[in-house]
Amino acid sequence: ALHPILLDELIDARTLHSPPSWPRLIAEWRDHLDSNAGNVERQLDILRHFKHAQVFRIVAQDLAGDLPLEAVSDRLSELADVVLAEGHAVGFDTRQELFRVPIRLAPRQQGLGS
Repeated sequence: ALHPILLDELIDARTLHSPPSWPRLIAEWRDHLDSNAGNVERQLDILRHFKHAQVFRIVAQDLAGDLPLEAVSDRLSELADVVLAEGHAVGFDTRQELFRVPIRLAPRQQGLGS
């Protein structure tokens, strides 16, 4: 298996086949990212795991016939929006720390990733 950590996603069928609660997932994800502030490699690992876990859930729901094609597409688009916004925020924060470049608004302050 390329991603053995995803085996944990199979344990609870209720979460595997339930629709994502994006606000709750994003809040948990941000807590993980914030607790690893300054450790860019760990933050990128967290981003990758989150993305893989959500894609795994969407695929499982698709294969089980729980989602129509339009819903699969919508969930993948929502996931892409979330991952890009948070990835941008991590990159922005890292750039701020490394180069001490003053920038007016952080991505989260601009409304991205909310």
